[in-house]
Amino acid sequence: MHSAISMLGASSMRQKDSFIIAKPPPTPSRQVTVSMLIHAAELGRTSLVRRYLEEGADPSAENDDGDTLAMFAAGTGNVPMLVYLLELSPRLVSQPNSAGLQP
Repeated sequence: MHSAISMLGASSMRQKDSFIIAKPPPTPSRQVTVSMLIHAAELGRTSLVRRYLEEGADPSAENDDGDTLAMFAAGTGNVPMLVYLLELSPRLVSQPNSAGLQP
């Protein structure tokens, strides 16, 4: 460490320190991913799905098989999630997956 300081010089180190102190690294914003939303639906976590959607997640999100939030809700008998999705948009509960199945 001492050799690095002597190589850069004290004034260079002060300039680097002031830059680091003056400009903190940006904090990444929390972004809900499709996999987070789908996973919450698979687990039947209606309140978490609701929160993710309120934070801007896409309510028509689907997994690689085309299964939607409503498919997971129907598959697990999660009536509160189905009602919530129906209130958001009736098409969310009638959208078929890639196999042509509907909730």
